[in-house]
Amino acid sequence: MNSKDIGVQLINGFLETELAAFNDQYREADSLSSQYRRSFSIAWVCYFLEPWVSDSFKKALSAFVSNVMDEEDYDTFGWQRIPSLQAASFLLTANEEHRDDLLKHISCGQSTVRPFMIRSAALIAPLLSFNNKYLKRAAEKNIEVIHGYYEESTVLYLCTDGDREQKKRWALTFKKKARAQQVEAFQRFFEENKDYRNTFFADEFAEAKSYFIFKLFSNPVLSKYQSAGEPFNPSENFSSLTEKENKHPLSKAHIDLSCLKKEKTGLFKEENQ
Repeated sequence: MNSKDIGVQLINGFLETELAAFNDQYREADSLSSQYRRSFSIAWVCYFLEPWVSDSFKKALSAFVSNVMDEEDYDTFGWQRIPSLQAASFLLTANEEHRDDLLKHISCGQSTVRPFMIRSAALIAPLLSFNNKYLKRAAEKNIEVIHGYYEESTVLYLCTDGDREQKKRWALTFKKKARAQQVEAFQRFFEENKDYRNTFFADEFAEAKSYFIFKLFSNPVLSKYQSAGEPFNPSENFSSLTEKENKHPLSKAHIDLSCLKKEKTGLFKEENQ
């Protein structure tokens, strides 16, 4: 088995094992924290290593999410358990129902659950449209009622795919309506010559990556091939990972909100010699 095949086996083994563990603990009341970590890590792998994900896992994940959403107690229980899996299902299968149900819950009333909803949607921010009505409505509600993490949901919304002028007009509208306790946040959004910094997203992304790496290198399959003289080199196999991480708008503490800043014009023009 070559190194690439080992990589595919390890990634899908991780995904299948973690989804099975998630399913086993789905209704355990005291498992919420570990389930959040597990499901977000599944979604992280699906986004950043999507070309390696098997078709069988894509189908299994989508079916699992659909089944949960069809359960009678979904509106009182299930909705807060699977946001990251909804994000993963959307990016793997383009299931818009799964995506939009997640986005609706970004402005949920439970302050302990809301950050997980926002972070789950953040993973797929590059795939979301600024014109998505569910995300727009949720971000605006969080601002209007001053929900906890309204700042982060605003940043998420501004980092989706859309026209920079449209984003700027939207943000200016809410900057003008900002309450006293919101003024500082909106000022930081628009501050010239200074990057906007927020570790809310980057920290969670890093935790998911660490979780995946730990599970990867504790997998007996890896030990088997290492001892058999077939070394597995992650930097060689996952060479596209760093590039994709660098391109993700929310993977670092310094977040690009240049869409809200004055556009730089050409100050220096070539002169005919």
